[in-house]
Amino acid sequence: MGLARLSFLLLLLVVQPALGGQEPEKHVSKATVPPGPGAALAALPAYGTRLGVAPRNDTERQFDKLVDEFLRSYFRSQPVRATNTGIHEFDALLPGTSRADIEAQIVALHGFLDQLQKLDSKQLGRERRFDQRMLTTRIQGQLLDLETVQPWKHDPNFYVGIASSGIHALLKRDFAAKQERTWNVVARIMEVPRVLADARANLDHPPQIYTQIAIDQSAGLVRFLSNSVPAQVSPIQDPVLQMEFDHHLAQAVSAANDFHDWLKSDLLARSNGDYRLGADTYAKKLLYDEMVATPLDSLYQRGEIARAETQAQMKKEAEAIRPGLSVTDALAQMAADAPSPHELVPLAQSELDGIRRFVAEHDIVTPPPHEDLRATETPVFQRSLSFASMDSPGVLETHATEAYYNVTPPDSTWPEARQKEHLGFYNRQQLEIVSIHEALPGHYYQFMALKKCPSLIRALFGPGSNSEGWAHYCEQMMVEQGYGAPDHRYRLAQLNLALQRICRYLAGIGLHTRGMSYEDAVALFQRQGYMAPVNAEREARRGTSDPTYLVYTLGKWEILDLRDEVKRREGAKFDLKAFHDRFLTYGRAPVPLIREDWLGGEAATMP
Repeated sequence: MGLARLSFLLLLLVVQPALGGQEPEKHVSKATVPPGPGAALAALPAYGTRLGVAPRNDTERQFDKLVDEFLRSYFRSQPVRATNTGIHEFDALLPGTSRADIEAQIVALHGFLDQLQKLDSKQLGRERRFDQRMLTTRIQGQLLDLETVQPWKHDPNFYVGIASSGIHALLKRDFAAKQERTWNVVARIMEVPRVLADARANLDHPPQIYTQIAIDQSAGLVRFLSNSVPAQVSPIQDPVLQMEFDHHLAQAVSAANDFHDWLKSDLLARSNGDYRLGADTYAKKLLYDEMVATPLDSLYQRGEIARAETQAQMKKEAEAIRPGLSVTDALAQMAADAPSPHELVPLAQSELDGIRRFVAEHDIVTPPPHEDLRATETPVFQRSLSFASMDSPGVLETHATEAYYNVTPPDSTWPEARQKEHLGFYNRQQLEIVSIHEALPGHYYQFMALKKCPSLIRALFGPGSNSEGWAHYCEQMMVEQGYGAPDHRYRLAQLNLALQRICRYLAGIGLHTRGMSYEDAVALFQRQGYMAPVNAEREARRGTSDPTYLVYTLGKWEILDLRDEVKRREGAKFDLKAFHDRFLTYGRAPVPLIREDWLGGEAATMP
């Protein structure tokens, strides 16, 4: 336990007669006091109980116990993820970020992996055998990141993200009384200097572009702490809480400013590392994270074919809009019909009702019984890498229901032409397709379905090719079902977004395994993906630190292949809504495992 953490917990327990005569008992329960290592977590149900399938033998009982131990250990080491999931025992903490903390995580993960691999999978029933394979690859992927990729050593934004998201997690949803959450905000604010100090100790010759991204993101952290946090906790009625908040927020802002300056004046000059993973690590990441064992050259060739096919389809749609109209001119005309910065969020919100009606009228998928979906601006500390995102309540959250559909406004300090380039991405047809992806029936409906998934492993963990694949699949599926027809601009917008994801697919493999430079990636998005320079640069930046952002296209292909095979087998009995509903019951599971369970066959094997 760090000194800042210990001093805060002691602060809550000592008498402070000089501060308005407050009694200590009034504040003891206002911040989360974390349970001991062996304690159960109140919000975390037993794996076997939620699964609803009683263990049949000792091996299954051992597996259930091991899953419970793993989940408790995981959420203790990842308190921000715990908060976002709906587990609030660790709301006063940020993750341990020292080298010793990282090494302890590695040791613990190896211990769980050894125990998992010793279990005889033949003694496990279908549900548990499925989850054993998922959990095994999950841990292997975590170890690959911690031991080989090492973002804690090479990516300064790793620490900026911990500091910002940890505090934001307590403010964005009303899962507890505001004063209780504010005490925990103070506790996490006290941890910010420690996290940023660990960053300075751990970072070792990061890639220059990582430091440049972190400079932008850390400026967002300073703005978040200086402006957003005080606005969101105000007013504070308790004078003791107000004093603690003001004091520790000032220290955190100072630490964030110092870190931002250190990135620019010190680390940037020493940032000469290589962001490339290399073919071997990249292939392992695909295997562990996505359960995909296809050779990289084959994957890349399929992406090149898809790029050419999609560009040809876009040409046909442009011609359908007006004979002789080129793709670039059609996209430019669409981009001109874009919202202003102030119109962006209200427009995104207003479009949701029409999409919701289409889903219901066309029997696309069974919607959740209740919705609480709100469009809002992307938090300032996430804007350097994100156009749009969905932030839904956690699987185990029982109080808060707010889900946030984030869209990113342009930076007000940019020249007007650059702002227009950025906003062109949100032209009226394309913004609706983005809303399908992020909200309905994409991420939001899928995340709501996770609450009903009986397996904690499948509800809590899973690859991007499932979640991003589903959302990207929904874009194409909705247009196939007639969304936006007969206006060919909707089909062109859908194809344009598909082409941009194909460029991500090619850039991810190219940047990390085929010698593609950052400048080459920017050119790819501009010339082959028809993107404005400011947006192409953001996509290329993301590819350096998000190497497998090919998952959008990869996952969509996997779901389309599965749908085609199910349709072939079922013939006239095939029902699209039933297919979607069943797919969502698998939670976040890798699509190759879903396919194996649904159709038979075998998913990618592990070494």
